[in-house]
Amino acid sequence: MWWHQDMSTWNWFFMTLSMALFWVLVIGAVVWAIRSSGGVRSEPPPHPPRARDALDERFARGEISEDEYRKAREVLSER
Repeated sequence: MWWHQDMSTWNWFFMTLSMALFWVLVIGAVVWAIRSSGGVRSEPPPHPPRARDALDERFARGEISEDEYRKAREVLSER
């Protein structure tokens, strides 16, 4: 029977230490699994369009004339 079985101080210490170690390992494994699966990653924002691309699009849509387009390209190529 178990009613006269007292645990010594060392038994309590090792039991507490082993329980803390167990939970540290469990939490560490969960964090590792989430990070390695890519579940917490955020994508970088898309880069803004370059000036040359915006100029090409405006010319393609007919917003500017061919002369304006050529002048703007010259200005951009000087930079």
